[in-house]
Amino acid sequence: MIIASSASGAGTLPRVLLAALLAFMLAMLVLSRLQHPLARTLQLQALAVITPIVDTLSAPLEAVHSLVTDWNHLLLAHETNAKLRSENDRLRHWQSVAVALARENASLRELARYKPVPQTSYLGAKIVGSTSGAFGRGLLLNVGAADGVRPYQPVMDAHGLIGRVIDMSPHASRLMLITDPSSRIPVMIGTRGERAIAAGTGEEEISLLFVDVNHHIKPGDLVMSSEDGGLMPAAITLGEVVRVRGREVKMRPRRALSRAEYVSVVQFIAPHADALSRKAPANPAALKR
Repeated sequence: MIIASSASGAGTLPRVLLAALLAFMLAMLVLSRLQHPLARTLQLQALAVITPIVDTLSAPLEAVHSLVTDWNHLLLAHETNAKLRSENDRLRHWQSVAVALARENASLRELARYKPVPQTSYLGAKIVGSTSGAFGRGLLLNVGAADGVRPYQPVMDAHGLIGRVIDMSPHASRLMLITDPSSRIPVMIGTRGERAIAAGTGEEEISLLFVDVNHHIKPGDLVMSSEDGGLMPAAITLGEVVRVRGREVKMRPRRALSRAEYVSVVQFIAPHADALSRKAPANPAALKR
C-alpha cells in the first residue's frame, strides 16, 4: 500500500508542475497583452537569470564554430598560397625572358647608334659560340661566305673593334680577337694620330708597339684603326690607352670582348685580300671545334 501510494504521488507531481507551468505561461501571456507592469518585471528577472546560462552553454559552441572557421581559413590560405607560388614561378620565368629581351634590345640599340665608318657597308651577325686554342680564343659568327663574309674583314660591336675574320664556311665564320697573341693591327693614337701596332697579349690589355721615341701619348688617349697596310678601314675604335712607361704603352678595349652578343662585319675588301686568302685558305674544320 505504501509503495503504491508513493508511485501514485510520484506520477501526480509532474502533472501538477506541468499544469502550473502552463497556467503561469498563460497568465504571463495575458499580462503581456494587457501590458501589465508585473509582466514586464517578471520578464526582466527571467532574462537576468537565463542570460548567464545561455552564455555559458553557448561558449563551447562558439569555440567550435571559431575552430571550424579558422580551419576553413587555413585551407583557403593554403590553396591561395599554392596558386601564388605557381603564379610566382611563371612570373620569374617571364622575368628571365624579359631581362634577356631587354639585354638583346639594348645591345641592338647600341649597335644602331654607332656611327659607321664612311664608304663601307655592314653585315649584322650574332655570336653563337667560341673556340679555344693553345694561345688564344676566338668567336663563332652565324654568317659566312654565302653571306658575303671575306677573309680579314673587321668585326665590331657598338663599343668598337672586336677582331677580324680568319676562317669561314658558307654559313659560319671564326674571328680572331684583338687580344689574341697573334693579332696585329695598325692604329692611330690620340689627337696627334701617332702610329703604332696594337699587338694582342692574350690578356685584357693590348701592347702598342713601335711608338715613336718622342711620342706624346698619355693615358685616356683614344686608339683607332688606321689604313696602313690596306687591311682595314680607318677610324674604327679599339679602346683607350691605360698605361704609359716610356715606350711601353698599354691600351684596353672599352669593355670585355666576351660580353659582345650582336656584331657587325665590316664589308671592307682589302686590296690584297685575294692573295692573302690563297695563302690562308678557309678551314671549315676549325669552325667545328
